[in-house]
Amino acid sequence: MFAHVDRHRDEFVERLAGWPLVLGHRTGPPGAPTVLVYGHYDVQPPDPVEAWTSPPFEPRVRGGRLYGRGGADNKGQHLAQLLAVESLLAERGQLPCTVKVLLDGEEEIGSPNLAGFAAAHRDELAADLVVWSDGPVDPGGGWRLVFGVRGVASFELRAGGANRPLHSGNWGGVAPNPLWTLVHLLASMKDRQGRVTVDGFYDEVRPLGAAEAEALRRLPVDVEAVKADLEVDELDAPADRGFFERLIA
Repeated sequence: MFAHVDRHRDEFVERLAGWPLVLGHRTGPPGAPTVLVYGHYDVQPPDPVEAWTSPPFEPRVRGGRLYGRGGADNKGQHLAQLLAVESLLAERGQLPCTVKVLLDGEEEIGSPNLAGFAAAHRDELAADLVVWSDGPVDPGGGWRLVFGVRGVASFELRAGGANRPLHSGNWGGVAPNPLWTLVHLLASMKDRQGRVTVDGFYDEVRPLGAAEAEALRRLPVDVEAVKADLEVDELDAPADRGFFERLIA
């Protein structure tokens, strides 16, 4: 379902597969740029529920902090952005730009219906800038403007063996074990230097430009503190990549 609410409170609903996408906008001055704020209202399952100090879907304040499922991913960001819009309207009477807010109901499962929706509603989603507030809090208490994050590639591997389950005492070392087939297959997909060995994997990968590489290099991070916090001796291979190049590029 697609729900669109404009500044005059007109509404229309369009049926789509999956959970609802909600889109609202507030028009700014003529000729001003348009900012699209994206986020999601769905959450990961709260299990194990018994491990929660308070019910996951009943927000509770403890020690000056708000606890509840999705409070940091992603509803806290939505609230901050909407309150910012509200404050600008209260202070100035209008926004300096047109603001559109798109809330996705399927982000946690890979947004299977978002691409089709975007293709069918290009005009309603058209914007000069898209802002997506997500990710961890800066450990130094500052803020970051990030121009990209890693994407997702998923696949399913299946390995077969004998025509029925076999007892290792009677068949071990005789019938091939599908588990070892998968182990060897996975080990062949990436070498010890961290390079993916699948043919064609890097064909469309564009190298970082000089300005991008310099911007990533200048982002503040204490790598030794990160390793100490994670209790690891080294970062993932390859060893010669900077911290933020690993995350973003």
